[in-house]
This record gives sequence, C-alpha cells and structure tokens, in this order.
Amino acid sequence: MPKYSELNAAGTLAGTEVIAVVQSGSSVRTTASAIANTASALPAHTSQTITPAVDATYDFGSASLRWNAAYIASGGMIDFNGGDVRITHSANALAFTGGGSGYSFDAAVSTTGSLTGTTIIGSVQALTGAGAISTTTLATELTTTGANALTLADGTAGQVKIIVMIADGGDGTLTPTNFGNGTTITFNDVGDAVCLVFVGTDWWIVSNNGCTVA
Repeated sequence: MPKYSELNAAGTLAGTEVIAVVQSGSSVRTTASAIANTASALPAHTSQTITPAVDATYDFGSASLRWNAAYIASGGMIDFNGGDVRITHSANALAFTGGGSGYSFDAAVSTTGSLTGTTIIGSVQALTGAGAISTTTLATELTTTGANALTLADGTAGQVKIIVMIADGGDGTLTPTNFGNGTTITFNDVGDAVCLVFVGTDWWIVSNNGCTVA
C-alpha cells in the first residue's frame, strides 16, 4: 500500500502504516509532499534550542490540552521573566532566587524534614480593644481601651502564638477556649507578653513576661 493517499470525507484507511495528517490554519495537508514537508518541521527529536517567534505571546499547552510531564536534567532551571524569579536544580535540592517580595502560598505548607534559616517572620494582628485573638497570625499586638475581654480559639497541634501588649488603656483579660495552665491570662502593662503552644487539646504557656495567670 502507498504510504500516502488522499482521503475524502467518506474514505477509509487500511494497511499497516499510518501517517498523521497535519492541518495548519485553514490549509489541510492532503498530498504526500505536503505531509512530508509539514512533518519535517515537527521532529520527534531535536538537537536545537526551540524558541517562539515573539516574546511572551504563546503558551506551552493550554488549560484543556496539557502536557503530561516535564523531564529536566540535573542543574536545570526554570526562569520567570528574565531572571525575576528562578528555580534551579542541584543534587537533591531546589534553589529559589529572586522574588524580592517573597513567596506566597494559599494553604498551609507541611514538611517531613527540618526547616533551616536565619530568621522567622510571621504576620502580625493589631487588635484594639476587646475581641478575638487571631489563630492565623504568629503574633498579636494588643492595644487595650479599658477592661477588655479577649478570646482565643483552639489552634492546630504544634502551633505557636505570641501575644504582647503595646499600649495600655486598661487590663486585657484573655480566656482561651482550652488553656492547660489555668483559665485566664491578664495583660496589665505595656510589654506584658506570652508565648503559647497548642499541644493536644490545650494552649500551654512556653514563656510569660509580666502577665497574670489564673
């Protein structure tokens, strides 16, 4: 059987060899030479760098037509916007560079190993007057406006919470939902602070600077 043949809408294909028909724009390749010429531009392997015709215009796949996997060699790199952010591989490690504004995640990040670094910087809740201490920030700064009642819901196992009074308009009394050291923590003066950790079903005091625990 010939390798190439023209097929009409009602035609059938039989034989042991199948050649893909490539369509570009509104022109359908139907002849042997047209198919061969088109196929030659789409090699299964290449020894050349592949670049788009213009910058920042074309996509690699789409939301509905996706590639299955990407295989990148040791030392490979993914570059965003000419080096603004880069992800570079080395043996058993990935390095993130750039990203002067930081990296954000829309869900909790978990690890089975150790986290190392020079500083830990968490978000801060500024709470004025009575109200709920946030369980989604690392620290809370209290500005009391009188005898303020404060609450703290249960956290997640291993969660750390730091609370400090920065302006004294009266005593702030915190009543955690579950508190292993007692019932309440009272912030009396500027600088009063506690560091808590949630273990089991309770908040526990790790350190206390000036607060009254009852």
